[in-house]
Amino acid sequence: MTKHIDRFNQLKNVYKQFIEDPKNSKLRIRDVSSRLNVSEAELLSLSKNNDIFYLKIDDFDNFFKSILTENDKVMFLIRSDFVVHEKIILCQDYTFKNDSVFSLKDNSTLIKFNSNSIKYCFYELKKHKSRTLRSFQLFNKHGNSMIKIYLKGKSKDQFDFIANEHKVEYNYELQKNFESSKFDNEYEVIDKHEIVADTTLRKILNKTAEDKIPVNLYAFGLDCTQCHSDTIKNVIDYGPWLNVMDKNFNIHVLEKNITVSNYGKRYGNNFIDFKDSNDNLVLSISASKKYNDIFSVIFKEIDNE
Repeated sequence: MTKHIDRFNQLKNVYKQFIEDPKNSKLRIRDVSSRLNVSEAELLSLSKNNDIFYLKIDDFDNFFKSILTENDKVMFLIRSDFVVHEKIILCQDYTFKNDSVFSLKDNSTLIKFNSNSIKYCFYELKKHKSRTLRSFQLFNKHGNSMIKIYLKGKSKDQFDFIANEHKVEYNYELQKNFESSKFDNEYEVIDKHEIVADTTLRKILNKTAEDKIPVNLYAFGLDCTQCHSDTIKNVIDYGPWLNVMDKNFNIHVLEKNITVSNYGKRYGNNFIDFKDSNDNLVLSISASKKYNDIFSVIFKEIDNE
């Protein structure tokens, strides 16, 4: 046990020194974990019993059903290295079955994942200006984020109650599993290569928004897929990120790292797949059958530019 505690305390000191540096103070935890060469979950564990609580969830079926039946509005967030996909839903309109959250209105799937891949679970209470952000955070065996669920409505007591049902004492589980890995206290960032941006995604989003064509926008995370089905309205640039900022849906894409991988037909719908610079499938866009022909014309026009 001493070895695990030593790692915990050493990493906690390194983390404290890192975020006290003014140039690092606004970095998100995922970016910090990358700089320090540790998992996001292990960094989260350093604040245990403060604003972070360790959870043991044996039955994800009941857990997700509780989220959807006992709360009013939540946001599901999944991400990969270069894509963040955020979807806000009214819980009463959705249900859960077979590792999937799907709509009661049209039976469409919002998110599908493999619950067997979830290894570590936390509940976070994060102060943000005058608010407290509540979230369940689910990680795989490597401590990498799979799904985050944020409360967006007013059912704070219900959200806290679900967390309290699953709280257990943190016993350095992450330090035990990663005791042989070395974290970095040099914080050096090396840009190994420059990537030429592909603007196809931007053009597709802008054109379908302009023509008011409904699309299915899929994001692929770690053993999970999340989908937004609607017309895109607000395509916005913010720094290096290409964003869709709609009422109940946001997506953030580090555009320079995204390239087109394939165009074809799937389940009768035309689609475009996008890979990142590491050759991982991260996004897919399709149109409903009603708009298949228009979608095909749009892509061919963009492809010929």
